[in-house]
Amino acid sequence: MNDAKVIKGARSMLGMTQAELAERLAVTRQSVMCWETNRSAPNPQVFRAVLELLVETNARDKKTEAKQAERTEHLKDLAAWGAKRMGLDGKPDGDTGGQAKE
Repeated sequence: MNDAKVIKGARSMLGMTQAELAERLAVTRQSVMCWETNRSAPNPQVFRAVLELLVETNARDKKTEAKQAERTEHLKDLAAWGAKRMGLDGKPDGDTGGQAKE
């Protein structure tokens, strides 16, 4: 999963606009737009903040089991993406483990 899909998916799961996410992360809306269009990549602190927002929202908002299951799956994707971005997956950056990139 690439940065753009992860950030946009997380924002969608949170039910936020780009401006709302930017405000929560103390960045500009343009930064969020650039991440979502793969023009730039967020730093590890942003990854952590987005993950914390998702965890907080998932714990607080228990509307339906399906919605919570969907968020949990996205949290797993986000955690794997963050580990790769921070070099914690044991693979060199850009190594897809023999799988085609998305």
